Amino acid sequence: MRRSHASPPSHLRLAQALVPALVAAVALTGAAPAASAADGDRPEGSRTAAADGGRPEGSRTTAADGSPTDFSSPLQAPLDPATLADRVAETEAAEAAARAAADQAANPGSVVVPEEHRDQAAPALPDAAALVTEQPPTQADTAATGSVLGVVTGPAGPLADVSVILSPRAGAGLIGAHARTDVHGRYTVAGVQPGDYHVFFLAGSMSGLINEYWENSPTTITATPVTVTAGGTVAGIDAELEAGATITGRVTDDAGRPVAGVGVSADSASSMTYGGWTSTKADGTYSLAGIAGGSYVLNFVAPPTSGVISEYWNDTPERSKATVLEVPPGATVPHIDAELTTGGVITGTVTGPGGAPQQGVQVTAAHADGSGWGQPATTGEDGTYRLAGLAGSVYTVSFGAREGSGLLDEHWPDAPTVHTATEVPVALGRTVERVDAQLAPGGAINGTVTGPGGVPAGTTVTVSGSGTYRQVHTAADGTYTADGLPTGKYTVEFQGDGSLAGEFWDDAPLWVDSSLVPVEIGRTTPASAELAPGGTITGTLTGPTGAPLAGAQVSLSGMNAYDWRFLTTDADGRYSATGLRADSYSIWFTGGTQNGNLVGEYYGDGADWDASAKVAVTSGATAVADAGLAAGATFTGTVTDSQGDPVAHAAVHAMPFDGVGGGGYATTRPDGTYEVDGLRGDDYVVAFYGPAGSYAYEYWQDAGSPDTATPLVVPTAGAVGDVDARLEAAASVSGSVADASGTALSGVAVEVLNERGEYENAGRTEGGAYSLDGLRAGGVKVAFARASGTTPYVPQFYSGATTFEAARTVPLTQGVASTGLDVVMATGATISGRITNAAGVPLRGVDVRAFAPDEESVPTRGGRTRQDGTYVIEGLLPGSYLVAALRMADDAAGSDVFHRTGTTRPGTGTVAVTGTAAATGVDIVVGGPQPVRFADVGPGAPFAVEIDWLRARSISMGSVDPTTGEVRFDPAGAVRREAMAAFLYRAAGSPAFEAPATSPFVDVQAGAPFYREISWLAAQGISKGTDVGGGRFEFRPAESVTREAMAAFLYRAKGRPVFTEPAVSPFADVVAGATFSKEIAWLRAAAISQGTQVGSTLEFRPAEPVRREAMAAFLFRAYEPAK
Repeated sequence: MRRSHASPPSHLRLAQALVPALVAAVALTGAAPAASAADGDRPEGSRTAAADGGRPEGSRTTAADGSPTDFSSPLQAPLDPATLADRVAETEAAEAAARAAADQAANPGSVVVPEEHRDQAAPALPDAAALVTEQPPTQADTAATGSVLGVVTGPAGPLADVSVILSPRAGAGLIGAHARTDVHGRYTVAGVQPGDYHVFFLAGSMSGLINEYWENSPTTITATPVTVTAGGTVAGIDAELEAGATITGRVTDDAGRPVAGVGVSADSASSMTYGGWTSTKADGTYSLAGIAGGSYVLNFVAPPTSGVISEYWNDTPERSKATVLEVPPGATVPHIDAELTTGGVITGTVTGPGGAPQQGVQVTAAHADGSGWGQPATTGEDGTYRLAGLAGSVYTVSFGAREGSGLLDEHWPDAPTVHTATEVPVALGRTVERVDAQLAPGGAINGTVTGPGGVPAGTTVTVSGSGTYRQVHTAADGTYTADGLPTGKYTVEFQGDGSLAGEFWDDAPLWVDSSLVPVEIGRTTPASAELAPGGTITGTLTGPTGAPLAGAQVSLSGMNAYDWRFLTTDADGRYSATGLRADSYSIWFTGGTQNGNLVGEYYGDGADWDASAKVAVTSGATAVADAGLAAGATFTGTVTDSQGDPVAHAAVHAMPFDGVGGGGYATTRPDGTYEVDGLRGDDYVVAFYGPAGSYAYEYWQDAGSPDTATPLVVPTAGAVGDVDARLEAAASVSGSVADASGTALSGVAVEVLNERGEYENAGRTEGGAYSLDGLRAGGVKVAFARASGTTPYVPQFYSGATTFEAARTVPLTQGVASTGLDVVMATGATISGRITNAAGVPLRGVDVRAFAPDEESVPTRGGRTRQDGTYVIEGLLPGSYLVAALRMADDAAGSDVFHRTGTTRPGTGTVAVTGTAAATGVDIVVGGPQPVRFADVGPGAPFAVEIDWLRARSISMGSVDPTTGEVRFDPAGAVRREAMAAFLYRAAGSPAFEAPATSPFVDVQAGAPFYREISWLAAQGISKGTDVGGGRFEFRPAESVTREAMAAFLYRAKGRPVFTEPAVSPFADVVAGATFSKEIAWLRAAAISQGTQVGSTLEFRPAEPVRREAMAAFLFRAYEPAK
């Protein structure tokens, strides 16, 4: 069961768990936070983000072609509560990656593979030296630094060669630092920028010791930070590492042969916390030492060339189905063996123009269902490749041309996009040969980038569009070429070089003002740029006394240009950002812990972004933005448990009561005390969370929610004491989840809501079971499958209700586990259809979503197209939905393409579903006009397919509702005789016909509505009209067509086919030999009308008027018999 560590609701838990781990992992590897791209979609410098959310067409890096089942994005929208547990797990995986990088540095030659990459080739990890030599993304003139020192010991005394790693707790512009202990266990980390850091002690995977953060913490979430000040030394940061447990075993293939180089990792079963990693020796044996006691999931990751398939212990490809291994503290757990299955193989040869072999082409095989991909391969000198160790599945094979080759990427066989590729079935132990590719030349964009006076500019050029993304650098003379581009239109961005401002082609500072560059295969399109001098923002940051603040943090963000800068003030408190694009910028100042208790603010003394003053920047000009930070307020207290014992590593959050401005955060020390500083004078809501699910959260003075919490009044620059909390033992809920057949279900989202409907905790089932802790006493409701995703199950609550109001309330008692909250999941309605391109070619692997117009009232559900372009979306509650193919439009933003309306998002739902009904024919055309449907005929409605056919063939154009402007069909309305004439004329292909000057009918004047069609009907002998005497005939156009007349019309329109009327009519209400009995019998024989079943007989009901929906069915069956 994946779950979060603590129990704060929504955004507070996110602040506690997500932010520190991400900041630590990013800073440790020296990576600056990525700015949003100018198109608001792709971070600058990214080579793997694609407009369709999968592998970018034309990208030179391997990327997943899959689709997440969780549709939320932490950078674009608030997290869906039910997916929060997975987000926390991801942050821990990021944290594990940081520790793995350090482990790599401590053990040269080993390869560390974090959890989230273990089905991929092992990524390249940074060298330890990079942790201290790589420069932060700040101005060159940095503030004075400090140092950290201490002693590391183990069971036998001082420990030599232990890596001590400092990772920033918070603060942009800081990077980590690193040192090793000497033979006496002593270390000094020097040259540390001022700020707060987590200190990690890494003994290495061969030491058998348990790695830890300072003060014996396993993760950054519970770690105590160390504050480094300018010119200061922090001493006594010691650690005593304990001996860990050991797991041993042997890995073989399915023939019993040892497999060397298999990565063996252990992760916490409950939280996915990184436990340890090692690899097998030549004889297949391994020893994983230095493991803390606990419950673990083991993963065996096969090397790319082994030909065997990775798995979890014990013999499963899915983590959720892995057997949990219990490891006692300090014990040795032997014989944890694995037998890896020999996978399938795909081989082939990649050539270029003229059949020349292509070396260095990257070949990937992605699961057709988007669930992942196999190990990639690279072609050799002869152009051949071999993809081995593939699970038995269906794959799409992609070929990424070598950088600079000028050739197009493609997907087998000869498909320009993955959506038009043909799937390759692969069986275990079998080889699929001759999956070849011949790469064709593409188009190119080239040009020269200069600055003022024509001086060459050294910069980066980004080309994106048509599903392709390229990033190239200018040569010394300022020239560049981006090649291997498919035909299409591209956005070209020229990034600045420090003093020059970036821009888009053609001379546009913002993406929205840019012009697209057309590209054709085999041709090169020029696109040059002369970059203008950038603007500058500079200023000085001072403290309460007016003294300059060194080492303070300054963050700038453009309001339109997505230009983000992170700076650190120098020794004189100065900062300067150059090369800025013309825009208005907001600026955030914070003193950092090295400058003491100061209040962060936006420029203009703003408490939040809305209240801040924006700084206007123009080309070549300098704007001055000084700021002075005021002294902050403080509050302190102690957190204890119900017995009065101190609670260490508890989180304390303070948020302004009115929601305006920033708050504060702290963790408790070993004695339970804490201090929150840097606060403005204000009223605050204070929340307390225990370090694990064993404690229930609370707000100050034992409140259960922010609404009932007592506000803490904090005076400006003042200090408030005794803000204490006593945390009670937490309650928990658990149970099982199965489908109607009793099969246990894994991966079902589970969330606990309080009686106000507010989120309390969330997780997912594993092996059909779930358990959520950290809950307060009181009534809760347990929800299942409320999260958006791909699932056949409708959202429901414990007891089977589908709404919060009808759900059963579960009473919780403090410290008591509520068990047996079992549910059987119900299925819902479905939507299905087909996705094609404008040429009618089916598109496979397209992610399709169905969601409510407000995106809130019901969860989003999704599906993915098959090889034939069809898809099915399941688990839908009754309602009206928008249906879209995600990010498929051929534009710079990669817009969604909606059913009925294309790239224009409808204002109301276009597909209605009820109960467990199926809405079919919900088709979408990518890159062309959408199939047009009538507003009153939704997919899944009676005769919807036939009515859609009528509209597609232009047999019926419907009528415009004067109130709404919608085109409607009126399916239940009766067919008028004049409309019948039009239907038959158009169904015949609207043949050339010149209407006579004199009407054949006395009641239809020449030039009247449908005059040509009615005259054609008479000329073909389909309708003679009604004889009114004197040689005159009436057509009676406004009268309804009876079913018997319709039979006659269709029989004659189809050329009076040879047909012998049976002696006995097929319909009980039609007598053989009666008027139109032959035509009616022919309708039945031709399967155009089935009649109405009444008991054991069929009735035709000849005198009843024909409904328009039935007429559509009759015409469809008569003119499209193959369908």
